[in-house]
Amino acid sequence: MEPDDSGRPLIAEPSGLCVNRCLLLAQSVDLSILRDRNPLHDVVQHWKRRLGWRDFASFMDRACEHSGGRYVLFHDFTPDSVGMQVVPVELAVEGAERPPVTLVADDDRTQSVDGYDVALAHSPLRPGADCTMTFTLMRRGKPVTDLEPFLGAMGHLVMISQDRASFVHSHPLEARQVIGPSVEFNVRFDRTGLYKAWGQFQRHGRVNTVPFVLRVFTDGRGGNDGTGAASLQP
Repeated sequence: MEPDDSGRPLIAEPSGLCVNRCLLLAQSVDLSILRDRNPLHDVVQHWKRRLGWRDFASFMDRACEHSGGRYVLFHDFTPDSVGMQVVPVELAVEGAERPPVTLVADDDRTQSVDGYDVALAHSPLRPGADCTMTFTLMRRGKPVTDLEPFLGAMGHLVMISQDRASFVHSHPLEARQVIGPSVEFNVRFDRTGLYKAWGQFQRHGRVNTVPFVLRVFTDGRGGNDGTGAASLQP
């Protein structure tokens, strides 16, 4: 379907959907690229303006970084009547494809992104069990203690399995919401294997996205304390 001059909407107005409960993510099939957008927050403006073809084309252009290949759109929304829903749609984007990136577990190493050093500590990761994941943010050797709410939460955690069949979107534990330097999430995996995880945190009005790759084992091996030590093993 070709876009028309009126900017025909891609998303119709849902019932009972609030501004912080709709998220659109564009993900390359090798999980090397993630771009997100909260269309109700920065485009729709409480449905005064809907996400049209031009908005979508601009979003995908930034998401793909001018590279072709296969991408998956995850539409994550939460109607009051049924709870969280995730609708994946695979797209083929024309253009030269970038070389695929191989996933390698790196959750035992500190990630440096945009001037922040972020460590990930977690309990043993096993399917069907509650797992704790804690991100700790440092900047220039000092703890970050002035995080800001982003889309109604002090952080967001998105995880996608290597085969893209499992999608997890988690918010920090409500009873422990703090402004830093550590933000704790409780998650549950439904299968073993490699996952790409992205933690998102806002500071000074800017959202910082930190990627990690982790592996979920049947026996739950692989817990770490954020320094590479397996001190959280059972």
